[in-house]
Amino acid sequence: MSDRFAAHPQGAPWGWATRSTGEFSNGTSGENYSGINTDWLGDISKALASARVAVFLHTQNFLDSPFIREKELPVLIEAAQNRGCLIFVIAVSSSTFEDSPLAKFQWANPPNKPLDLMSDAEQSKTLTEIYRKMRAAVSVE
Repeated sequence: MSDRFAAHPQGAPWGWATRSTGEFSNGTSGENYSGINTDWLGDISKALASARVAVFLHTQNFLDSPFIREKELPVLIEAAQNRGCLIFVIAVSSSTFEDSPLAKFQWANPPNKPLDLMSDAEQSKTLTEIYRKMRAAVSVE
């Protein structure tokens, strides 16, 4: 399923940032931060402070992460409430989403029907629909 996520941002009209397994990369510049000889926490903090769009790939591991729960979510939720940062929550796998601080936001797909419970065809259709929603939300015309 991770290949599907990698394929969709290619034509995205905004900077696409991903972070997993200790790497932080800004898809628009190709810069990679492995945490070696870099201020990775500072880089993440700067990105969070200036974010106009946040995309959360919601799983139980995401929800259980103290770093995400204590450092990232509060900043981005505050940004959504006070400066209009758009939040897109994508349910990737089953989770106790009702306990998530993101439960009050509208999700890009139903949290009780996460991507990993869908067939490949349903996943592709859902990801395409999510991409179109995101593109429409961030389009400036």
